[in-house]
Amino acid sequence: MAETTHTSEATLELTAERFRAPGDLARLGTLGLVVGLLGLLLSGVGFFLDPEQFYRSYLVAFVFAVAVPLGSLAFLMIGHVSGGGWALVVRRVNEASAATLPFLGLFFLPVALGIRDLYLWTDPEKVHGDHILEQKTWYLDIQGFYIRALVFFVLVSLLAWILWTLSSRQDKNPEKSAALIHRMRQVAAPGILLLAVLLSMASYDWLMSLDPHWYSSMYGVYFMGTVGLGGMSFMILMGRYLVRRAPMSQVILSERFHDWGKLLLAMTMVWAYFSVSQFLIIWSGNLPEEVLWYLHRQEHGWGWWALVLIFGHFVLPFMLLLSRPLKRASGRLVWVAALLLLMQWWDYFWQAGPVFHRHLSLHWLDLTTVLALGGVWLFLFTTLLRRRPLVPINDPYLPESLES
Repeated sequence: MAETTHTSEATLELTAERFRAPGDLARLGTLGLVVGLLGLLLSGVGFFLDPEQFYRSYLVAFVFAVAVPLGSLAFLMIGHVSGGGWALVVRRVNEASAATLPFLGLFFLPVALGIRDLYLWTDPEKVHGDHILEQKTWYLDIQGFYIRALVFFVLVSLLAWILWTLSSRQDKNPEKSAALIHRMRQVAAPGILLLAVLLSMASYDWLMSLDPHWYSSMYGVYFMGTVGLGGMSFMILMGRYLVRRAPMSQVILSERFHDWGKLLLAMTMVWAYFSVSQFLIIWSGNLPEEVLWYLHRQEHGWGWWALVLIFGHFVLPFMLLLSRPLKRASGRLVWVAALLLLMQWWDYFWQAGPVFHRHLSLHWLDLTTVLALGGVWLFLFTTLLRRRPLVPINDPYLPESLES
């Protein structure tokens, strides 16, 4: 099947019926649900056998699962602000992905319930007499942790819901399309700034506070880099899935994959820049409470995990994405995106694992929790994606985007 076919409004009828989701999208969601339920069952068994390990594995799986829709929300808003054709043809994918965020708020409940098994600062006996921890009690507080998580999910869900609603209204009211585009941009512009603040807050709470003695001023933007990379990788994966099926085979051109490949290269470089910047700042400061974080991740088997992360998360993708032909070939670009998505989990595990295990240790719950959350999330995503046409059919910029 040809992946790239130039088209125009004259040859491709822009109607809701024409752009209904392909039937096998439902089968993909069903497969995700089956895998998710199996993962939930096995994870439930693991919870009864070893609750502490369950919470540790679940935290990494949860952060990995929530990062993708957060990245989708970021690129959805960036697309509205920039008005680029690269974002318009895949807008419904990002909208459906971001619309799963309220459900991910429910996925956060096990993290909230296991807070005392995860975070050192929840134990008053360990905080008392520790000068560093005592200075952080104004922020590292169980009640504050819950309130910030609630605020986070309410606000990101609200952003996703507003953009979803306005986009749906555009399908039903073509005469108001221009006004609705303006309103979506009005929401997206401040929404990008709000999301940056919320991501920083979440990264401090969920990951950085696992080691409460450690602090990095770069950690918030570093987490943003991982979220953006996850969102872009998933967008390419879904683009590849849809381009092999009508009618999106006539919509998603090789130029679009080229655009996404360039963005993926940029996000890979951004991740590397933030990673190196954080390391250099801590290395030059040479403060005991900061350098120990890296020392613990270079010893007892964690060092080779870091080497794989460097090679798989930057060196190999960077070298591959320099190729223009590869970026235009969705069949090859999708493998780079899949690798980067895997490396994102690898990164989160490398950050959290040494807090709980002195030596490198993998548990079967590390896999089942990812399958559980990933499978259920995929079912939710495909269900939402199937509810509307695969493209915003009444957007006045869509015909131009299809031709370029």
